[in-house]
Amino acid sequence: MAPEDVAWFVNRAPGLMATLDVSHAQLYVNAREMANQGNGHSDVEPLMAFLRHFPVVESVERFVDVLGPSIFEAHVSNASGLLGEGARYGDGDVDMDRVIGRLARVARYLVTETLEPDNDRAAHMREAQHGMASVLRKLQEKGGG
Repeated sequence: MAPEDVAWFVNRAPGLMATLDVSHAQLYVNAREMANQGNGHSDVEPLMAFLRHFPVVESVERFVDVLGPSIFEAHVSNASGLLGEGARYGDGDVDMDRVIGRLARVARYLVTETLEPDNDRAAHMREAQHGMASVLRKLQEKGGG
């Protein structure tokens, strides 16, 4: 869903806030770009045809721009392609440090949500937590957090 569509819902219910799932937002960005370029397997052409009716969203940061302070929490994981959700912090199409720097100023909570090979160890979630903490430290050092 395009960020303006999410904002439409949020703006119609006083007090309603949004969860921005960074991975899913990037999948939307990727799918919309695939539709724009005419890429994609024939199995997903109905989706591509549908998406061509909507404006191009160039990055996840557009979601942050549009939703801003109405973002209650962000689910943090990277993404690639059309179906590559829940990717590790540094493995995907999102510049996570830049996006986390933006989200840290508006979201109340940042929640790691990577897909894990071993849920009992949560190594990828710890990696994401470390990446986010590094961004937050840099923001505090600059007086921005």
